[in-house]
Amino acid sequence: MLQPLIKRYGESGDTNEFATELVIAKTRENQLLTSIRTKEGRLKLISWQVQRDGSILPLSDSGDDGPAVTTIDLARRKKIITAYSTASNNLQLASWTVQKDGEIEHVADSGPQPDVVNEIRIAMASNTIFVTVCRTNEDNLKLISWRLKKDGTFQRLDEASIPSQKISEISVQVITNRKQLVTSVGTDMNLLKLYVWNVSSKGKIKVLGDSGFQAGKATMIRSDYLDPHIITSGRAGNGRLKLIAWQISDDGKTITRLSDSGDQAGIINDNALISLSGKLVSAVRTSSDNLKLITWHLGSKGAFTRIGDSGSPTDEVSQVTLSKETITRRNLIATAVQYPVPPRKEPSLEDTMPQAGNMGIVLWVF
Repeated sequence: MLQPLIKRYGESGDTNEFATELVIAKTRENQLLTSIRTKEGRLKLISWQVQRDGSILPLSDSGDDGPAVTTIDLARRKKIITAYSTASNNLQLASWTVQKDGEIEHVADSGPQPDVVNEIRIAMASNTIFVTVCRTNEDNLKLISWRLKKDGTFQRLDEASIPSQKISEISVQVITNRKQLVTSVGTDMNLLKLYVWNVSSKGKIKVLGDSGFQAGKATMIRSDYLDPHIITSGRAGNGRLKLIAWQISDDGKTITRLSDSGDQAGIINDNALISLSGKLVSAVRTSSDNLKLITWHLGSKGAFTRIGDSGSPTDEVSQVTLSKETITRRNLIATAVQYPVPPRKEPSLEDTMPQAGNMGIVLWVF
C-alpha cells in the first residue's frame, strides 16, 4: 500500500525579500505574517494573502526602517508580539496590529531591556500573559513573564533562570490546560534536556522539574504538544532527524522519555515541527539541502510510525520554518523558507548554520 503524500498546493516563489532570520505565523483565516531580519539587519513584518488557487500575494509591510535586530521571534493573540535582540543584543518587545486588508501598524514597544541575550523564543501562557525564553550572554536559560495591556504596552512581571546549566539553543512549548511551559534546550555538550515551569495567572514563574539526560545528543531542537505528550525533534548524534515523545506528570516534577522515531528519517541540516489533526508533521532541509515534509503517527504509548511524506524533494533551501497554525481552507500547511545565495558549498554534517537568502512561502495539503 502506498504511503499517503503531503501534496504541494501553492507558493509565493522567490519574493526578492532577502532574510537572515525568518519566522511565520497565521493572522487570519487566509492570511499569513512573516517577520524577517533584512539584509540591512532590520526588523520587517510582511503580510500575505493566500488565494484560492494557492498563490500567495504580498499585502503590506512595516517598512524598511525598522529597528536593528540580531535575532527575532513572534507570537499572536489579539495583537502580534515580536521579541528581538537589538544591535546591542538587549532584549526588546514590540506590539503590532494587522488590519483585515493586511495593513501593519506598530502599537508600542518595551524599550531596550537590561537583559543581554543571544537567542529568544516567545510563548503565550494565556491571552494576556506571555513569556520570553532567552539564552543569555552567559549562555544560561532565562525566562521573563510579561503582561500585554489592552493598549499594547508591556508590563514586566517576573523572571527565573537556571544559572547552573550552560545551553546552546532553546525551544519552548505551552501545556495550556496546566499553566505549564516546557523548555527544551541543548546543553553546552549538545545534550537535549527538558525543564517544566509553572506560570501563574499573575505571571509568577517557578521551575517544577527536569528530564536529566535521558535523551542523548541533539541539535536543531524543536518541540510541540500532541496531547498528552510533549514531542521534541532535532538532529541526533548520527545526523538523522529524531523525534522523541515525553510524558510529564500532572505536577510537572517527573519527565519520562517514552519512545523515539529511531532511524525512520534521514540526515538533515534543519527541521521544523507541528502537530496537525492528531498527527505530527516535520519539515526538513535534507542532507542535500532540499525541502521535504514528513508525516508521523504517534501511538498512545509514544511510538512513532512514519506514514507519509511529500515525495522527492525539489526546492533547494537554506532554512525552513513552519506556521504553528494551519490555513483553514483545506487545512493548508505553510512553510517559510530561505532560498540559498549561490554559490553553495558542498553540504556536510558540519554545515549546520542556515545560509541567508531570499525568502519564499510554500503551501501543502495533507
